[in-house]
Amino acid sequence: MLSRKGIIPEEYVLTRLAEDPAEPSWLLFAMVWWLIAFAHGDLAPGEGTNVPCVTSIHSFSSAFLFSIEVQVTIGFGGRMVTEECPLAILILIVQNIVGLMINAIMLGCIFMKTAQAHRRAETLIFSKHAVITLRHGRLCFM
Repeated sequence: MLSRKGIIPEEYVLTRLAEDPAEPSWLLFAMVWWLIAFAHGDLAPGEGTNVPCVTSIHSFSSAFLFSIEVQVTIGFGGRMVTEECPLAILILIVQNIVGLMINAIMLGCIFMKTAQAHRRAETLIFSKHAVITLRHGRLCFM
């Protein structure tokens, strides 16, 4: 990756992955869904007699959208797994488990970061001077 100053530092890449760690897995599973559709012959035009493994996957874009639908568990639109391919059912389960693991790991990291009281205590600094003002008829610290 290039920026104005040259190559983007490694910290940026790690920060980007921390912002949404699920995106690489969406792409990986989109490739898996596309390969399943390709191997089963679902992408071949004109063969309407075959029951597809996943309905309405016609390109990599639709496989990518299906991957997002599975992992984010927003529900399925027109794309859904059929009982034609046991491998597709297994991949569906694996992708759901991977998505749950990613969410659990990120939630654990966030909780660990916010639960460290000693680091928060180091950021609190008290002044030697106090500012007092009259607010709603009472003296208050600012």
